[in-house]
Amino acid sequence: MRQKNRIVLLIALCLLAASALVAAAAAEENMAKPAGQTAVIVGPESRLIKYPSLARWGRQIAVVNETGYDLVHFDLYSQAMMRHHQEQANLLTENLEDGQRRVIDLLSSLLLFNAIAERDGELFYYSAINDEGDYYWGQWNPAVDNWNITITFANYVERVETLLYPRYGESLAVLNKTEAPLVSFSMEWKSHDLFDGSEHNLIENIPIPAGQRALIPTSTIPLFDEVAGHGILYYRALDSRGVLYRGSFYPDARSWSVTVNERAYHEGGYTLFVNNLLEDAIWYLWAMSGEEYLGGNWGDDVLGSHIIMAKDGKDIDLYENDLWAERLQSGWQGRLYLIAQTNEGERYFTYTELDSLYPDMFVNIEEQDRIEQGPEEDSYQLIGYNRTGEKIWYLYAVTGLDEGQSDSGEDLLGDEVWQWDDFITISVEDEDLDESGIIRFYAIDWNDGVYMRTWSPGAERVIVFRPGDKVE
Repeated sequence: MRQKNRIVLLIALCLLAASALVAAAAAEENMAKPAGQTAVIVGPESRLIKYPSLARWGRQIAVVNETGYDLVHFDLYSQAMMRHHQEQANLLTENLEDGQRRVIDLLSSLLLFNAIAERDGELFYYSAINDEGDYYWGQWNPAVDNWNITITFANYVERVETLLYPRYGESLAVLNKTEAPLVSFSMEWKSHDLFDGSEHNLIENIPIPAGQRALIPTSTIPLFDEVAGHGILYYRALDSRGVLYRGSFYPDARSWSVTVNERAYHEGGYTLFVNNLLEDAIWYLWAMSGEEYLGGNWGDDVLGSHIIMAKDGKDIDLYENDLWAERLQSGWQGRLYLIAQTNEGERYFTYTELDSLYPDMFVNIEEQDRIEQGPEEDSYQLIGYNRTGEKIWYLYAVTGLDEGQSDSGEDLLGDEVWQWDDFITISVEDEDLDESGIIRFYAIDWNDGVYMRTWSPGAERVIVFRPGDKVE
């Protein structure tokens, strides 16, 4: 019996071991199997709350950035708070990226927390600054508005300085946007190259810390009253590191403020002030040489993302345009042609002289500079530019329906010879046009080579003859 029990026990142990081996193999097989595919879910679109609401009159507010740029500064205040504290506060501890929300604990600013807790019906105002220095402003009613304060591009303020420092006040604001204190600031009514070091330091013994501003009484600025309204003042500033800045100020500008920043630091730099006297904002501005103007090659818009509002002005640093920076560094000088365009598509033409002795330039854009549209006129003044590489001896105009020879009609050059790389003015009257509204211009060189270009009202008024226009 005992031996039989041992046999039974041995058989049981064998079965147990065998089952363990089978289980292990099955587990290994299961581990080797690829994960099952996630089940497909079919149904209606889900609801979404991107920025959950916060409890009104709670301890938190939130800032939502929908400006298209990263925000580096956000301040929220009431008029009562301003009476006690004029200085801006920043509720952002770090940059707020575009499309993101930041929740702010109001206990981090007890003055703001207490002002909101008063529930006295007073409005609050907010200001924000992006990483390019642009300013945004708006108002917030905690009793009515969402406690997610959303800042969009609609809150953008083109020139906040015009609100803070309006012209015809008693002071000129000097804004230090450099990384070091300004220890010297002087102004004169003459070119930068004529500064001789004898100028009066308007902030002597009163340095302007980085990021702050100084209000300088205009009565202490030499010739300010004489220049105001029609002239220009030049400034030079020096920071504690010995870095020199320079620029210009126009007393008839809408803001009596000067911003000293890294853009003002250019030895031999050039600044163009564009004064928009139009009733519309200027959205595009092209700067070009005479050859580029005649050839219709305007280049890039030097305004970039900026706009010059109606009856406002703007300083444009030509060094911010890669092409012009390269030209200026190589010593380019001459006549600078400008074409401005409004949002309505109206274009205006003017020019200024670019000279190293006078690095600060000033132009007015006014209604009399408007480029008239062709169809609205009885006559058209065209500009012809000879880039054929040859002297042109004859120039003829043939209407679009005229199938005569290229040398038919009157020679528009008369006794003149159209030199290579030169331009002429061509007048076209309405009566010169036939039903097609097209004119073919034929230019013939000294060797009887014929070049042809067509023109019709509404097209560019610069007609350039190049070697590729040769037809015979």
